Amino acid sequence: MLWFRRELLKHHLKGHASATSLDCQICNENCQDRSTLEKHLEAHADQQNEASLADKKTSQQWVCHECGYTCTRSLNLQRHLMRHEREKSADAKKSKGTPNLSNF
Repeated sequence: MLWFRRELLKHHLKGHASATSLDCQICNENCQDRSTLEKHLEAHADQQNEASLADKKTSQQWVCHECGYTCTRSLNLQRHLMRHEREKSADAKKSKGTPNLSNF
């Protein structure tokens, strides 16, 4: 392989020197220099942040007291409860509109 830039060659040769290699303490990935290790550690930090956000999303559950429906957002529960209210009002309208024939 031909190296057209001296800096690239130096960077490449650094990778062959065992004294400059650094290991990630999380996954034992071998990085050739400190900047590469720092970028690698940032990736681990991003993964941990995503995992903690996912835990927060699933940890809070909103539960409907009428039917047991669960969701992670209070707005979704509010919409769901409105559905129950619409059903109740529809049932009430039906019961007012039809005569009760059980007494006859």
